[in-house]
Amino acid sequence: QQYEWASGALILLNAAFIGAQTELAAQRAQELGMQGEQMPDMEPALIVFGSFVFTVFFAIELFARWISEGLLGFFRTADVNWCVFDVFIVALSIVDSIVEVAAWAQRSPRETSILSSISVLRVLRVMRVVKLARVIKLMPFFRELRMMITSLLGSLKSLLWVAMVL
Repeated sequence: QQYEWASGALILLNAAFIGAQTELAAQRAQELGMQGEQMPDMEPALIVFGSFVFTVFFAIELFARWISEGLLGFFRTADVNWCVFDVFIVALSIVDSIVEVAAWAQRSPRETSILSSISVLRVLRVMRVVKLARVIKLMPFFRELRMMITSLLGSLKSLLWVAMVL
């Protein structure tokens, strides 16, 4: 139970960090756009460091779960889809963090090689927030929220037909 709360808190903190990162990038883009300048490819040091720290914490959390459930037992649980999802997201986050830290350490933009296509991995970091759905599913505190989300998802087909008729 405490592990789930700690995991949920880590996910919420990461969601807040991603939101702050996006807001900062939007403000910088607006300021530079007003001046007629282009947005630099490099992230500020605080963002690179914060992203790296969250990646380390998520990797530690994943490996702790993997060790506690066993190498193969980790993929034999009822939540095997979440386990594969977690491994996928953490692996991509590790690659993204290594690229970001390396580019920042060299103080060079990432646009001249294959590394520019890896910037897409930053978008995938947002998928960590999807893990919050798992926390909501497991905690009884969110029972009403879970019922509302299930009801909304169940009514999407009907809402689609209503939208098409109107």
